[in-house]
Amino acid sequence: MANAVATAKQTAVSGEVFDEMFEDGPEGAIFDASELQIPFLRIAQQMSPEINKKDAKYIEGLSAGDIFNTLTGQVYPGDDGLLVIPCYIKTSYKEWVPRDMGGGFVQEFSSDAHELRQVVREEVGGKLVDRLP
Repeated sequence: MANAVATAKQTAVSGEVFDEMFEDGPEGAIFDASELQIPFLRIAQQMSPEINKKDAKYIEGLSAGDIFNTLTGQVYPGDDGLLVIPCYIKTSYKEWVPRDMGGGFVQEFSSDAHELRQVVREEVGGKLVDRLP
């Protein structure tokens, strides 16, 4: 039995699942990849790939300090600013591994997570750090 080969289980989602999801629509699922992406507004900085003419993400006319839409590439001059009306706010807290320890995202906590009541603030290397015990 030590040399037996296990048979792989099918884990792919079949096309039938997607057909069922969209069968009630009048024309089926008519959308393209851009409709599946979430647009963000970002402020261009000196090291942003969007202002580097040699980068594939380059956006014509974008300068450091300008605001841009990550999905459409629309540019809003930084000197003019942009009126934003927040319609939804989600407060959450992220746990990260420090950069000097490899860095990276660990997990996200909702604002009412019981783990947040256990957070301890301490000084590490001259910086204040919030940690879970």
